[in-house]
Amino acid sequence: RARKTLLQTVSSNHMTVVLLNSTLADCYRQLAKWDEARKLLTENLLILERAFGRESLFAAIALNSLGLVNLAEGDYSEAESAFRRSLVARERSLGTNSIGYAATLNNLALSLRAAGRPEAAIVDLYETAAKTIEAGAGGDSPELAAILANWSDLSAGMGKEPKAAELMARALAINR
Repeated sequence: RARKTLLQTVSSNHMTVVLLNSTLADCYRQLAKWDEARKLLTENLLILERAFGRESLFAAIALNSLGLVNLAEGDYSEAESAFRRSLVARERSLGTNSIGYAATLNNLALSLRAAGRPEAAIVDLYETAAKTIEAGAGGDSPELAAILANWSDLSAGMGKEPKAAELMARALAINR
């Protein structure tokens, strides 16, 4: 109802609409209402691409959110596509040394893993993401801990127990 009222007072391309759509999409995502969340996030993406360009940071953030919905729903191909587009936009707008870039690498790795892709390629994504976070935010950031924990889980699944233990110990040390 709030969205309907807002659309009566401002243009459908207004940034307030984008903020409200994002909030509603997050609620729908928490309720596993994927179609509703995807519709709002796709609308946001179109608004932001028109306003700021296809490779803007705003588009990158919208693409990452869309990828997360697709990943949660199990649409790994669409998730991968959204995360890869987000990476291109993030690289063009901020370079490859931002926390957002590393977080999107992590999300791409999660989607590839869920899709059953080769593990070696996924390890490279986690390693790059971890190095990016360490360079930008330092070795004690919560973002780094999350990436290390994901990488540890993958390593354990690959039968690389010593590497998994090393990575998890680093993640736990950060979270203390």
